[in-house]
Amino acid sequence: MSSDMNHYITQPRTAAFLGVLLALPFTLIFLIAVYDIDPMNVWLRSLFATDSGRMRLAGLFFILGSILLLPVAVVLNVVAVRKSVSAGNGVMAYPINVALALGLLANIVALVSSFVIDQYPCWQGVANCD
Repeated sequence: MSSDMNHYITQPRTAAFLGVLLALPFTLIFLIAVYDIDPMNVWLRSLFATDSGRMRLAGLFFILGSILLLPVAVVLNVVAVRKSVSAGNGVMAYPINVALALGLLANIVALVSSFVIDQYPCWQGVANCD
């Protein structure tokens, strides 16, 4: 990666903007699914689900890819804050980056913990586990 590109990525404003853009697909899918926003929800179901209701492979890859963008957004914002701290500024010199990193990290923790809570009975060998 060129030094100019590295310079732009570690800029706090750019990191915050990229963090929001990287978290946007997962956030939109989540909002559409939870609030059952009708035109988009029907379109997502037809795009990602079969007639029997199971997810298509493309849908699984899209959801997995959008979920994996969350840690990338966290790393971008943490790098910007780290660079600011190493330059002698305080941690709160860029509060938007700190808030975005903490918010995305809270999203990741909630996502992982809900997966663990959902799958824990299966890991314990409970019969008829979904």
